[in-house]
Amino acid sequence: MNPNAVLFGMLTGSRIDQYHLKSLLGTGGFGGVFLADEVVRNKKIRDVAIKVIISDRTDAQLNELIAATTLRHQHLLEAHSAGECKLLGYEFIYLVMELASDGLQKRLTQSQLSVAETKQLVTAVAEVLRFLHDSNRKVHRDLKPANILRVGSTWKLSDLGLIRDMGANSYINTSNTMGTVAYMPPEMFQSNHTVSFGWDTWSLGITIIESLTGRIPYENFQTIEQLIVKVSNCDIRIPRLPAPFDEIVQGCLQKNYRQRWTASQVLDALSSRGSGIFGTPFTPSPAQAISQPRVQSRDLVLTLPKNQKLELVEIPSGRLVMKGGHEIRLNGFRMGKYPITQGQYEAVMGNNPSHFKGNARCPVENVSWNDAVEFCQKVSQQTGQQVRLPSETEWEYACRAGTTTRYYFGDNENELDRYGWHCKNSGSKTHPVGEKQPNGWGLYDMHGNVWEWCADTWHSNYKGAPEDGSAWIERNETSHLLRGGSWDYYPDDCRSACRNFKGAGFRNDDLGFRVACLARGLL
Repeated sequence: MNPNAVLFGMLTGSRIDQYHLKSLLGTGGFGGVFLADEVVRNKKIRDVAIKVIISDRTDAQLNELIAATTLRHQHLLEAHSAGECKLLGYEFIYLVMELASDGLQKRLTQSQLSVAETKQLVTAVAEVLRFLHDSNRKVHRDLKPANILRVGSTWKLSDLGLIRDMGANSYINTSNTMGTVAYMPPEMFQSNHTVSFGWDTWSLGITIIESLTGRIPYENFQTIEQLIVKVSNCDIRIPRLPAPFDEIVQGCLQKNYRQRWTASQVLDALSSRGSGIFGTPFTPSPAQAISQPRVQSRDLVLTLPKNQKLELVEIPSGRLVMKGGHEIRLNGFRMGKYPITQGQYEAVMGNNPSHFKGNARCPVENVSWNDAVEFCQKVSQQTGQQVRLPSETEWEYACRAGTTTRYYFGDNENELDRYGWHCKNSGSKTHPVGEKQPNGWGLYDMHGNVWEWCADTWHSNYKGAPEDGSAWIERNETSHLLRGGSWDYYPDDCRSACRNFKGAGFRNDDLGFRVACLARGLL
């Protein structure tokens, strides 16, 4: 029993300004939620819910009140006002909210959701997560059925008590492991305690499973300590789920938080499927145990001459909105984890044209578009895998990894030092690949180090570009696209959307490339 439950029970019947506390709806942590009458001139105006929190006089405790009263979204529980008061000799802060008619936790004690109901729920939650993450740079950190309420026919996310402002960061470290264990991501029980937007999508994945099956995907534990071990080790059992929830859950429950789906990807998956399946009943099948949430990595490692390894990361299907609002839908493909290195290039081509020699892990540079195409042709012959240059659309889509910000980590170029080499931190040279932090899909050096050739010929805009994301090639054009910026360019030139172009035979000490291939299958 919550040790503060007795105290909050004693508050029933009290008055806070014009609000009369009628009954205690629930308690948790240091707060209690009451059903209350809003009364003006002894006349009841409406029913409201009031969250009353024991005051600790810290600014940090005000974060929930500030967030709740300033953030507005159709799928966030609306807060009318906030304040502070003194009752029974204790100091409290309080939050006046709209009154919910029902909640997901209560509903799941009665029955699991239908597929149609789950789609409605997940759409609402993903929309508000996109609002929090992309528009406000905030992580909710406490997404669970108890905090998903229903107002009329609308699902709403509540309880911003653990909300964390990320600023320009894509992740931050914390010593605070507060939350509900069953919905917390595994990194919160590791030494770094990493907070990222992926925390919320992990919680969403767990909630989807519980909504469809009526149970969380952890088994055979009796104590909270045993559950923590299972969460930390990703000892998770995922049942077979109906499309598109099978794909969504796999995307949300990636052990590596950088590889988890974004809220936008969840919404894309929901909208890209036909509506027919959502009216059918769903009976969960037996769960399958997996050591990591994704059943098996589909990343590809090719063996080149001299035992050089070429790693390609699987990129999921999705859509990309280019400059000018041009929308492109892409099928899945694979993209090189790193730019091609000097060691890889020399193993395949027999020479190393790079200006900055001395480290085989540095990206090859001083290569033309023609050189890059020849490299791809030789690797295809040697490995039996169709390797090619990525299209410009594929490159930007893979770089963004579901983001819409200037860089894949956010909008603040001052953060770029952690993710890429540019003219302000490179020391006027290239650096070994993989030394900076990757994007959400596990790709390194997408910002800076070397410009990367794309298959497309140069076009000044996207009017007329292929709708499927394939390369746009004009026979009479000899200049080709470059993406990503380099060690010799300013941070603004390393943005996800920045473009450059050179002639097919042009070489320079900041021009390199990475490769791509089909999502599956050998030639």
